[in-house]
Amino acid sequence: MVTSPFTLRVNAGETRERYIDAAGHAWDPDHLYTEGATYGFFSGATISHDPALTIADSDNPTLYRSERYGLRRFLAHVPEGRYLVRLHFCEVYGAYRLFSVAIQGKRVLEDLFIEKAAGGTQIALIKEFPHVTARDGKLDIVFIPKEHTSPEINGIEIIAEYRGR
Repeated sequence: MVTSPFTLRVNAGETRERYIDAAGHAWDPDHLYTEGATYGFFSGATISHDPALTIADSDNPTLYRSERYGLRRFLAHVPEGRYLVRLHFCEVYGAYRLFSVAIQGKRVLEDLFIEKAAGGTQIALIKEFPHVTARDGKLDIVFIPKEHTSPEINGIEIIAEYRGR
């Protein structure tokens, strides 16, 4: 029996329904982590933006029209293995946000200023981190605010990497 490799896509900020992107991938809604949940955020608030908002550099603008902000942690229960983690960001307001990100305890982004890294506001920014190892059935992402700012995220993808022979 062949099973599909593990994939989790979360549309941060969208708390009501699944989103299907331009490639046909399903993005699960955002929710806070509760005991027994397969994934969730540990803090923060959500906001949805104008559905007509223009987002550059993306075939999936809907993903960037909602966000979770003020967050500190995201946890997903995953099978043991190696994963590609993609973090999706977009600064809509032009707010000064400076934060770092750690995955599985390792800092992968230091002093991220979304607007500067993307080249402006309303521009999608995707950061990829391959070969993330989950040994204990958990994949942990921590957001570390700097200078009293509020981290934000628009989407998280966790995709099992192919295991060759």
